[in-house]
Amino acid sequence: MKIIDNELIERLAGPAAYQRGLDYFRNGHVSEISKRGNTITALVEGTETWQAKLKHTASIFEGSCDCPASDGIDFCKHCVAAALAYMEESAQESKLKKAKAKDRLPDYLMTLDKKQLVALAMELLEGDHPRKRALQIQAEMAAGKMNDKAIKKQLTGAIPLNRHYHLYSQVRKYFQTTEAVVDNLKSLLEQLPASKTLELVDYALERISRALETIDDSGGFRYPVLQTLGDLHIATLARSGLSPQQLADYLFACYNAPAHNFYPEIPASYGAVLGAEGQRHFLAKVSEAWEQLPPLTGPDWKRESHYRHLMRPLLQQAKADNDQSRVITLLAKIANDFHDYLNMAMLCLENNQLDQTLYWHKRAEAATQRPYNYKTALENSQLAIWLYNKNYSAILDTLWRRFSNDPTMEHYLSIEAVPEQPATTDNPQKAIAILNKSIGVQKKDRYSQQQAINTLAQLYLHHNRSAEALECAEKWPIATDVLLDIARANKHLPDRVLPLIFRVARVQVDQGDNKGYKAAINSFIEGQQIAGAHNGDFQRQLKAFHEEYKRKRNFYGWMREAFTTLL
Repeated sequence: MKIIDNELIERLAGPAAYQRGLDYFRNGHVSEISKRGNTITALVEGTETWQAKLKHTASIFEGSCDCPASDGIDFCKHCVAAALAYMEESAQESKLKKAKAKDRLPDYLMTLDKKQLVALAMELLEGDHPRKRALQIQAEMAAGKMNDKAIKKQLTGAIPLNRHYHLYSQVRKYFQTTEAVVDNLKSLLEQLPASKTLELVDYALERISRALETIDDSGGFRYPVLQTLGDLHIATLARSGLSPQQLADYLFACYNAPAHNFYPEIPASYGAVLGAEGQRHFLAKVSEAWEQLPPLTGPDWKRESHYRHLMRPLLQQAKADNDQSRVITLLAKIANDFHDYLNMAMLCLENNQLDQTLYWHKRAEAATQRPYNYKTALENSQLAIWLYNKNYSAILDTLWRRFSNDPTMEHYLSIEAVPEQPATTDNPQKAIAILNKSIGVQKKDRYSQQQAINTLAQLYLHHNRSAEALECAEKWPIATDVLLDIARANKHLPDRVLPLIFRVARVQVDQGDNKGYKAAINSFIEGQQIAGAHNGDFQRQLKAFHEEYKRKRNFYGWMREAFTTLL
């Protein structure tokens, strides 16, 4: 294996990041170091808990992290802390191997009496709450003290409220404890009468729902215990002996409970339990509650959320039945703002309901609260209506105006897609005239001019006018992706194309990250393939470029690996 030391780690991270990482390591912020093959992972606690990943082989030692500073690429302070911990652990392992002490600890423990072992175990359990709770449950079971009331007490203790946890390490530990308790109670819950088990599972899910009001589980640590409780809930209903109607009534109550999001998806996950009759009854219950609701009005997020939740199974069923009329009726009830009105207009148009389309379009026009891009959204809706009515001239007028104001390739392609255009139409020439005018306008903002230049080059490429696209590239600055497309379209002109390759590579390297370095090397590989008889010129320019960026160590080294015969 490649020898690692403090000097190597500091060289990879830089002095500042190395010092901060050294502080993390010395203060014990590194945990859960694991090694699989050549990959080492560790958790490092800073303002949040981040995962550092190291790779150690005979020839390389490198690292990355999921923190913003590393972005999965750079060797950050968290990588430094993890590397120092890994180096220390490796040294300890090496020392133990040489001592051949694998049997020393078991032999020592065998010399202790029961009291000493119990004292040692209790001391260790103080730092391992999940295991302590699990053993406590086993002790209660051995004493015959575990009934439904005792189980509820255990669940209450395992799911405490008002904890205000936000760090990953805190939340992970919280749900590890909950998971350990639920796993140990599972066999007991399976033996209770179904009604008692359902009551306890409902209670556990309701506690988790309330606990999450003050816990930030953006890391998703709750999901394993929710999976266990959900599987138990489904299995318990299957053995409950309830009729299809009773099952549907019970699940409808769960569906409307505050903790409804924590059950398996209702009714989809309970299809085998409900059966066809139970599913019909469940949908009838939902439909009955839905029909009692008035149309949604006014901005009220909580109320709208309730409407959408109640509508969801009805909408799923309507789509499964391909009942578009039902879909439209359901969505019309919650249409409540500008976007809803336009979505309704498009849905009605797709289903050949032109009168309803116009109705919803007018409601969108009359909406008082509209987003910043409402004009474009209304225009798109109007274009769809014109297309339905085959009013192609109105469409073209609008699209050309849009292209003049915002000359992008996307807008040009939408013009080309309009059907039944006269055979004499010269869309490319008209677009080129607009673009040249836009490029030549004095005092035009730089972004708009650059966009027009990029679009002009793309338009030439789109119409197989590669020579004119190349002239654009030689005359103006152009986006790197467009430059590469121009180079590929003009491979037969290596003396003119190779400068474009070097322009692209310079922009990519100047990004200053490994992703940009690798992109530049790929660009040079393309350049080498294009060079042909000009390979000597390419090699000279490549050497000069390589020397110019020798301070970018990763790029410098990767270039030597990629072009061993040229550098």
